Amino acid sequence: MEYYVYYLNVPNNKTELWRHKDGAWNARDNIAQIPAVEKVQIKNGEWIDMKVVVEGSEFQIHLNGKLQGEHKDDAYKTGQVGVWAWETEASFDDFTVMGDNIKDTLAVEPNNKLATTWGRLKRVY
Repeated sequence: MEYYVYYLNVPNNKTELWRHKDGAWNARDNIAQIPAVEKVQIKNGEWIDMKVVVEGSEFQIHLNGKLQGEHKDDAYKTGQVGVWAWETEASFDDFTVMGDNIKDTLAVEPNNKLATTWGRLKRVY
């Protein structure tokens, strides 16, 4: 339950950086609220190209190729990455992770995953 998340706040046209903490699903701190800049509009129903750069304790968020904000936080030294949505519909495409010692992040192998396994079971019964 310890992770960072950039949240796209559609009604207020801003992004927010949150640090989630161990203890409960809602144990978190709001590190930054970042109004959209460079004429970026965060709207439902429109694709947004989002890029997050993390180097050590430094974070950057880019929307549609435009830097929105830079922040520092050193609570967590290592971790994993992921995407999620909260109380909305969302689609994610072309999700890529790059860095030292990271390889094979583009291909997804569906064999033996829950969806394909469930599909095989349903076919039989």
